[in-house]
Amino acid sequence: MNTSLSDADPTDYAVLIAASHAGTCIAVVGAVLNGALLASAVRHRATIIIGRSAVSLLIAIILALSLLLAVLSAVLNELWVYSVTAPGVDNLFDSLLYTEGVDTTLSSLVYLVLHALFSANLLLALERHWLVRFGKSVSKITMWLVFAVGTIFACFTSASLFLSVSSTSNTLHHVCVLIFGLFVQTGVDWGWLPLGKPYQNVTNSYEIAPMQSTLFLMGLSYFPLAAVAICFVYENTYFQIATIFENCVELEESVPDNNLDLDKRSCPSSQHNVAIQRAALVRCVLMSVGLVVWYCPSIIALIASVVDENIEMWVNEYIWTIVLFGVMPSFDAMWTFLVIMLFQPDFRNALGQDVGLLLAKISNSVSRRNKSERTAD
Repeated sequence: MNTSLSDADPTDYAVLIAASHAGTCIAVVGAVLNGALLASAVRHRATIIIGRSAVSLLIAIILALSLLLAVLSAVLNELWVYSVTAPGVDNLFDSLLYTEGVDTTLSSLVYLVLHALFSANLLLALERHWLVRFGKSVSKITMWLVFAVGTIFACFTSASLFLSVSSTSNTLHHVCVLIFGLFVQTGVDWGWLPLGKPYQNVTNSYEIAPMQSTLFLMGLSYFPLAAVAICFVYENTYFQIATIFENCVELEESVPDNNLDLDKRSCPSSQHNVAIQRAALVRCVLMSVGLVVWYCPSIIALIASVVDENIEMWVNEYIWTIVLFGVMPSFDAMWTFLVIMLFQPDFRNALGQDVGLLLAKISNSVSRRNKSERTAD
């Protein structure tokens, strides 16, 4: 929620606090569901992950990253609420969320996980494309390259948040200052919670230094680039599947009915494989749709606010925009859980088995306790 509303109407703050609590509830529910599903996947890893295609491993990684982001989102929401409601906190800048080092660490961690999440979804798109086009998994070199590029962009974002010179700055800060030439003390504007924006901490203002904005925009540019790359790969994969299907149909029509050519007889099987690949593609696309729906609006608005201050003034003017940008990311974990449960039968069956075993143990425990009570009577 937007922390620059220090002089906002009390009603607006009440709405923001309620929205923060709502975002926390949504994030906690998603975290619990993802945690249960991830625990089942780890417990059944021999049949779900190990020895299977990289798709299952990437889905497990996406599940873990969504879980971590949900936890961070809930923590940040409640810290913000505490910062504006706690007794004795006269100023937002006196709260834990604005403590030097704590704010930049939390914000940097959010961006690091978010970069990893976008990288994992890009790899999922590449894996599906490789399986369709080449019939094999994407190479490990490609995997490491994608994560390395995401890490480099994450370093730019973290640099914009961490680089500072203050009374508590350590040697690493001073070394980074010498490298990047940034001579300001930084803080985090949580106006786009759970996403933060660095600012120059001068008289508690929200001015962003030129070098900060450059590094920050360089780091944020990874998100639209990755989103475009994901869309491009999925589009290419779709047309690849369509081409295979059309070739199969043309082959079937070109061979006479009385011809027992092997290609003719294998065509129905090829069509079946195409249908399977198309269904798998749809599942992967839905997995990545959450990134566009839940995060991209906030990221695009955040980039625009750095480029043009009028954008942030416009966002601050309407309470619904602040609530919208603050609550939407909380839905990601729940969306991830629903998509996996609907379209990944291995994960769904593993969770179903574990839940069944747990209910059976509870039932047996209750039955034994009832028997012991009746015996005692």
